[in-house]
Amino acid sequence: MKDARRRGLIRYLPVLILFLCYLAVCLSLFFWQVGNAIEKNTLQSLRSNVQRQCYHFRSMLDIQFSTLESLADHMGRQESLLTSDNLDLLHSAIRGGEFSRTMLITPDGTGYSSDDAVTHVGQRAYFQQALAGHRAVSDPLESSVDDSNKVVLAVPVRDHAHRVLGVLGGAYDLGSLSQFLFSDLYSGTGYSFIVTTEGSVISIDSGISMEENSDFFQYYSRMEVHSGNSMEQIRADFQSGTSGYSLLSRGSDLRYLVYEPSGMGNGWMTCYVVSADQALEDYRFIHQYEVILTAAFLVGMAILLWYLLRSNFLERRALLRRAQSDPLTGLMNQAGTRESITDWLADGGCNGALLMLDLDHFKYVNDTWGHQVGDEVLRQAAAILQSHFRQGDIIGRMGGDEFMILMRDIRDPGAVERNLERLRLQFHRLQIPEFPQIHITCSVGASLCPAHGQTFEVLYQRADHALYQSKRRGRDSWCIYRDESPA
Repeated sequence: MKDARRRGLIRYLPVLILFLCYLAVCLSLFFWQVGNAIEKNTLQSLRSNVQRQCYHFRSMLDIQFSTLESLADHMGRQESLLTSDNLDLLHSAIRGGEFSRTMLITPDGTGYSSDDAVTHVGQRAYFQQALAGHRAVSDPLESSVDDSNKVVLAVPVRDHAHRVLGVLGGAYDLGSLSQFLFSDLYSGTGYSFIVTTEGSVISIDSGISMEENSDFFQYYSRMEVHSGNSMEQIRADFQSGTSGYSLLSRGSDLRYLVYEPSGMGNGWMTCYVVSADQALEDYRFIHQYEVILTAAFLVGMAILLWYLLRSNFLERRALLRRAQSDPLTGLMNQAGTRESITDWLADGGCNGALLMLDLDHFKYVNDTWGHQVGDEVLRQAAAILQSHFRQGDIIGRMGGDEFMILMRDIRDPGAVERNLERLRLQFHRLQIPEFPQIHITCSVGASLCPAHGQTFEVLYQRADHALYQSKRRGRDSWCIYRDESPA
């Protein structure tokens, strides 16, 4: 073993020397480039987080639209639009907590709301868009349904012939949703808001106050741009619905501004602002550990040497494992299974159960639907066995549709019987989605160690005999050696 490791070291020595030289050059360049790398990674992480949260934001809005569409579908099946059941549904919708107010609107624009008010909204753009058969989001500055932080989500109400009978709307708080979704970014120190293409702030969370000036562009034009997009470019991005970022400052206050299209089809942009100190917090440890890095480099070389020797050993072991594996199912093959069970018995293994399992009528599946379907059945059968038995048990495919399992450390024969019954029932759930008419069952025979033998040959012979008895009973059953009672 020592000579083998020495030969492995000599084998990797030229590569190791080359790698050491390469790392020495990289280490000398690292301290010069670390600042740029930190800023780049910080921005990438920030934009990725904001994009992901914006996706969740759009998904949550889609859920609310789906809720309204479900109610609208029910309303459209009534005899008329303004039935008592439909008006009662307006109250049930707000009791769910998603909408603060709901409204059922007739084609002439008359809206009947959940608070029993009657409002005419015929000139509202969201009503006209929904009446035309589309989802719609109102401009909260024009909405009479609720305060300025809320918008109306509207969907058409259709009858069974898909004719639009009216519109169902719900007042929804975009600001609270945005604040909720972004609260887990950077420990909640940032803030989010929604802005129109012209720069009007639609909603904003509690992280900032813009009462003095609700114009986005005018508010942030007072800050200095350090990197990223200028305010002119940000204006252009808002008009074209393009995402971007800017690093802004006012005095010593340095902030990242990231913006993404809201995806609501009305040109609104979702913006997120966080201080540079908070965004860079995850990278401050680099400055503290630059000195330690050189010492860690030397330790790393020792670890690398150990890793090379270790990987060489693992590679050889992996080759051996592949030689013992069944390529179709990933289980042990016949030779590997037999060797593993024999080794366990030779090491003093006892109190176990050896199982032989056959798939019932597997030849009929192969002859009727082909070998590709048969192979898929074998793979799913192997998956059932792997999930059913413990990690320490030995599971192998002996060839064809025959499998062998060694349940180790089983002292109670009753536990084997209960296990076999659960396994039999679990095979009833084996299905091929493309061929639902295929139903697979299994037959199992078992012998116990040491009660029925202590060598592989004896246990195998008696488990195979029990399997034969199981098949004689009509299959889809199990049998323990010398146990003639029905499963």
